[in-house]
Amino acid sequence: MRLPDPRNRPLLAMAAVVVLAGLAAQPSSAQGNGAPSRSQPTPPDENTPRELIYPYYSLREGYDSTLYLMDRSPRTIEYTVAFHSLSGQTVWAKARTIGPHDDVEINVKDLLDDLGVDYRGDFLEGSLSIHFKGEGNPLGGRMIVKGPHETLNMGPVWSMGEYGQNMVPVLLNALWHDLGGSRDVEATVTNITGLAVTADFYLEFGGKRHTPEALRFAPHETKHIFLTEALASLKITAFQAPIGGFTIAAGGNQPALVAQGKVTDADSGQITALDFPLPQVQAASALHATGVPLGRPSADSPFAGARDANFIPHLYLRNLLDSEQTLHLTIEYPGESGPKATPLPPIILGGYTTQEIRLDNYFTYLPLPLPYCSIRIQYNGPRGSVIGELNAVNETSGRANPIGLANEGNGYVGSLSSYWSFDERTDFVVFLTNMGEKNCRVGFRIEAGGETYFLTNLKLIPHETRQISLRELRDKQEPDFQGHVIPANVSEGRLSYIRLDNVPMLGRVAVVPRIPKPAEPPKETPP
Repeated sequence: MRLPDPRNRPLLAMAAVVVLAGLAAQPSSAQGNGAPSRSQPTPPDENTPRELIYPYYSLREGYDSTLYLMDRSPRTIEYTVAFHSLSGQTVWAKARTIGPHDDVEINVKDLLDDLGVDYRGDFLEGSLSIHFKGEGNPLGGRMIVKGPHETLNMGPVWSMGEYGQNMVPVLLNALWHDLGGSRDVEATVTNITGLAVTADFYLEFGGKRHTPEALRFAPHETKHIFLTEALASLKITAFQAPIGGFTIAAGGNQPALVAQGKVTDADSGQITALDFPLPQVQAASALHATGVPLGRPSADSPFAGARDANFIPHLYLRNLLDSEQTLHLTIEYPGESGPKATPLPPIILGGYTTQEIRLDNYFTYLPLPLPYCSIRIQYNGPRGSVIGELNAVNETSGRANPIGLANEGNGYVGSLSSYWSFDERTDFVVFLTNMGEKNCRVGFRIEAGGETYFLTNLKLIPHETRQISLRELRDKQEPDFQGHVIPANVSEGRLSYIRLDNVPMLGRVAVVPRIPKPAEPPKETPP
């Protein structure tokens, strides 16, 4: 099975957890900010009911939704699909099975048709959940929602993690920027429980907190929340609040709400994802990004294939506290003798404030050009009290490239399971950053053309960022420790990576324009 071309997936947000021996989801030791001591939940066993939640699907005119599900375990799993309509009605499909390391495609419209459900009514939009029994995180996959002007690529929410921990957000926090004109923010929020829920709604901008009316959800109900409408209810225009943040806090004894969102621009047609960081894994007072293009790429940069590109990283940072915090930014990049780092001047972030930081204002501090960099943001407030977003804007084309900004204490960002592909115009690159002070070994596996290949002896020294080109790895034809190579004729497959040591590591994947090869000189024709 092959997912749609990554170039047609602008809201790419891969966060699946791989099944390799390692530290995929355990909190990492994030530099003096270890998670607080608490009683440990009981890990699920083979008889524990589990739920995998996909917060949104759409069958509106011009839309189609398909769930690509995969079994990453060595056993067959029986599972059941439940659909929840916009108003909260629920229908169940018959139990199905998925074989070891197998893939299945579940088209939402087709399955609702099979169940005799009129998808043109209340089930035109809604959420979907997968129910099964078992330990670990054996199932994974993506919900692909294709529309006339957008493709949403959404990962699941686990109601319970592989160690028994709660994985439903205790709060929904997000930020916005550049609001006004044709731009709006839409959050799709779903009550995943069978109980009615009331949630407080807060808008924070300009150093103040504003409180619109509370949100009320019926069991399993999904609501679309538009930011401009919420502001209008307070008699505030988008031009008065172009940048800010919002929080949705559900009442009750258990977390009940999940969300996905997007920023839309009716004039340009551009749509970008809205991020809701999981509060439970914000276990450090530092954020990190990897594989960031900066300025005009150097000749050895994986971004050099973007013609005449000039990348300006735009940071958007939100302070969740009512008091100011001090930010310390560090730019990390490869040097001739190892990783280098340049600290930038401190920045004050006011309480209840979201601030934009353009890194071109600091280019004079850096030895440009650089192939890529990683960015670290340390703040002096409690863990998780600053969230952020990072876009690398190509000033030449005007295209904004979202780049994940993760909390250093989030152990999940040190592992990934992903499909990969490249062609004559693109390359597929993996960036890995060691965010810690000790060496970090990495397990890296590629499956392609019926072969399984391991990248042997992959180790990152402290603060090192490594880029791995899948095309270069294939073309080298270097055997791994088992004597296997990546078949020379493949251009797609699966990859998995995972940190093998209790050291904070961050990774991301990127599809980049292929760097043109220099033209070969013409061969001389013998006389």
